[in-house]
Amino acid sequence: MEDRTSKMIQMAMYGALKDEIIASVERSITFKCSGVGMVIMSYASDVQEMLARGFNDDQARQYLNIIKMLIDHYKLGRVARDGE
Repeated sequence: MEDRTSKMIQMAMYGALKDEIIASVERSITFKCSGVGMVIMSYASDVQEMLARGFNDDQARQYLNIIKMLIDHYKLGRVARDGE
C-alpha cells in the first residue's frame, strides 16, 4: 500500500499514479499490437509537439518522466548479467 506522500510525489512527477499509468498503457491497443516501445515513442512524439507548439512545459516534463518510468518498469535498455 502506498502512503499519501508517495502518491503526492507520483502525481507531481507523472500527473497520475504509476499503477494507473501502467494499467492504462497495458489496456491500450498500441501496447497490445506494437508493444511498449511504440507507446514510449508515442509519448516522445507528444513531448516534441508540446515543446514545438509552446504547450505547458510541466506536462512535457511529466511525459518525459512517464517515458523514464516505463523504460525502468519494463526493464528496457538493461544488460542482463549472469544469474539475472
